[in-house]
Amino acid sequence: MVPVLGSGGVRGSIAGKLLGMNNYLIFLAVLSGALIGCFGIALASDAILHNLCVNGMLPPDNSAIVCSKG
Repeated sequence: MVPVLGSGGVRGSIAGKLLGMNNYLIFLAVLSGALIGCFGIALASDAILHNLCVNGMLPPDNSAIVCSKG
């Protein structure tokens, strides 16, 4: 276990080498994992911001910036 947080690319590449995968497959696995993770975070943050905007839970100053349709 590595005591730092990150994308998992370093640990994933080490695990891939330990499993005997070739470099191309390791690269594709790390790339797809990073893309899935990034899009998941982006979709979740968009859903949270949308929920906050719809329910009016943001301060008025921030709401004008965050909730604008443009």
